[in-house]
Amino acid sequence: MAAAAGLHARAAAGKPPVWQRVDLSGAEDGGACTVAHGSYTGASTPTGEGFLPFKKPRYLIERMECHQPGDDASSAAASTRYCYRVTVIGFGAKPGTEVVLQSVFSKPN
Repeated sequence: MAAAAGLHARAAAGKPPVWQRVDLSGAEDGGACTVAHGSYTGASTPTGEGFLPFKKPRYLIERMECHQPGDDASSAAASTRYCYRVTVIGFGAKPGTEVVLQSVFSKPN
C-alpha cells in the first residue's frame, strides 16, 4: 500500500514503526506524512488564542495485518484481517507543549 495523506502501510519486519520515523508535528516535512485534524471531515479546531492550542492536532494511520488469538498467522489459508494503529499529536497553547496518543482500532466481526 502506497502512503497516502496520513495513511501508511506497516513498516517492514525489523524496521522502526512509521510513527517513530516521521515528523508527527509536520514542521520538518511540511505535513507530508501526517494529516491535520479536519482535513477530511471539515471539522474545525479553534487555535491561537488564550489557552487554545497554537495549532491543530495531526495524525497518521498505519494499516497492519492482525490475527485473532489462536489463528495460525503463517497459514496461507488464514483470511487476512486488518487493524489500524492511529497515532495523534496534540499541541498546547505554547510551542513545545505536545502530547502523543496512540490506539489500535480493529473492526469487529
